[in-house]
Amino acid sequence: MEIDARALRGTNAAVDLDASWPRYQQLLLDALRDAFPDARIEIVRAERTRAVGVGDEVALRIEGIARAVRHCANWVVYEE
Repeated sequence: MEIDARALRGTNAAVDLDASWPRYQQLLLDALRDAFPDARIEIVRAERTRAVGVGDEVALRIEGIARAVRHCANWVVYEE
């Protein structure tokens, strides 16, 4: 999975992306491992967000999980 970390900020410029990224990455990795226990999963920062090397149906499921983690998990660190 490639994630555009800038998209994690959304409209909130106060999000510290460097501090927030590893937290989001780990929560997403945990969620994807739960959903796909036999898969090899890697999550990297990239220029755009996309599921790589999977079919369309799996990509949609992965993107849904990523969206849920983004909106429901406590990963945000704000700049001081």
